[in-house]
Amino acid sequence: MTKRVHISLGVEDIEKSKQFYSSMFLQTPTKEEEGYVQWKLEDPAINFVIETVTSGNAKQKGLSHLGIEVTDSEVFEKITSKGAEAGIHGSSPAEEHCCYARSKKSWFNDPSDIKWEVFHTHERDKEYGKSNVGSACCNK
Repeated sequence: MTKRVHISLGVEDIEKSKQFYSSMFLQTPTKEEEGYVQWKLEDPAINFVIETVTSGNAKQKGLSHLGIEVTDSEVFEKITSKGAEAGIHGSSPAEEHCCYARSKKSWFNDPSDIKWEVFHTHERDKEYGKSNVGSACCNK
């Protein structure tokens, strides 16, 4: 698989939300850190994240942002260049240490102003990190 949809939600109660989504997905989380829970699902192919509003990880309750996670840099470059060709303006691709990972990311807003990211993660980390470009996530 080269692409996976990414959904990030801000929640008030991480434990209740973790129980709810574990039941919905019929799967335990892939990664758990303070104020952060992630499921990397194959069916459906989703990178689903919940983060607590109270921890400062999420800016608000509800939808934080959407994205496309890619598994190789070639697909990342193809998506970001295709967007530029279509006149979709976003942030320039940049290396970020965010959400317990080091990734190359580019951020866009869709026509309804919903934040989207395209990203290629090349290293997992034990530290939450902080966005370099003022993105929708990692605002610590």
